[in-house]
Amino acid sequence: MHRKSHGFTLIELLVVIAIIAILAAVLFPVFTSAKQRVKMTKCMNNMKQLANAARMYADDHQGIMPYDWPDARNWCGCEAASAWVYPQQGQLWPYTKNMSIYICPLDIGKPALNITTIPAGKTQKDYPLSYSMNHSAGSKNIDTLTRPTKRMLFIQENRNSDKYFNQNDGTFVTGEQDVPGYVHYDGTVLAYMDGHAAWRCRSDLLYECKHNW
Repeated sequence: MHRKSHGFTLIELLVVIAIIAILAAVLFPVFTSAKQRVKMTKCMNNMKQLANAARMYADDHQGIMPYDWPDARNWCGCEAASAWVYPQQGQLWPYTKNMSIYICPLDIGKPALNITTIPAGKTQKDYPLSYSMNHSAGSKNIDTLTRPTKRMLFIQENRNSDKYFNQNDGTFVTGEQDVPGYVHYDGTVLAYMDGHAAWRCRSDLLYECKHNW
């Protein structure tokens, strides 16, 4: 004797669809958060490599740190404020030789507002820099820079800021000009003088940049 086969009833199909929808609603934020965390980890690794490159530069130049102010021969090859950046011309290029470590994965394809000097064939979305160097460390003798575990060396600012100075132009001047951003979650990533990198919330950084950097 053969049993008569039958498909799912409409109610059973609706139950299955509802379960799938619930699972998707629960898991999608988890997957999104995990993806964001992977990008933040890559960003932190970029900063560690840049911090190590800066220290190697100092070792080769009588202890003097790279130049941070926007200039064709500063650490990242930024010609001027609001101008394009050419990492291959920067002081750290001999120690990095890798364009990908100059940009956070979250910034790839995101317009860099206020960058006005744009090479032919490029747009603001192609701007290859995410990080800025602490102005108080630029061109200083590394032996005079105290508190290396607390003194910021590199920081990621908001790429799409509508404020003139709050941008990734290669230098970070604490106080009135530059302020920490909120690129990753409600904070940003930065590297310290001793070479370690960390995520910090913006509210803490606003205090630190006025008292510790």
